[in-house]
Amino acid sequence: MFKKLVLGVVATGIALTLGTGGVSASSVESAPKTLSCASELSWYDSGTGKYYQNKFSSSNVFANQYTDSTGITWYFKGSSKTSDCGGGYYGHYEGR
Repeated sequence: MFKKLVLGVVATGIALTLGTGGVSASSVESAPKTLSCASELSWYDSGTGKYYQNKFSSSNVFANQYTDSTGITWYFKGSSKTSDCGGGYYGHYEGR
């Protein structure tokens, strides 16, 4: 019994340290993760039925809309300045 309790506490500590998307009440199926400088991050929110994407750029220039190879049309929703990767911007997109 004590062994199960200790394992439960350790597992909880690891989950809280690393963070898990399944613990939250969010309807986001894959929670956003840290974005690297040359990558993009996409996820689907089943509550809104929309896709979301963040793209990094060293300049604040982003396309207003584009369609990717899977057929999703992405619409630019704004950008935010960041000090990540030596400075730059994250472009925020919604897709349908």
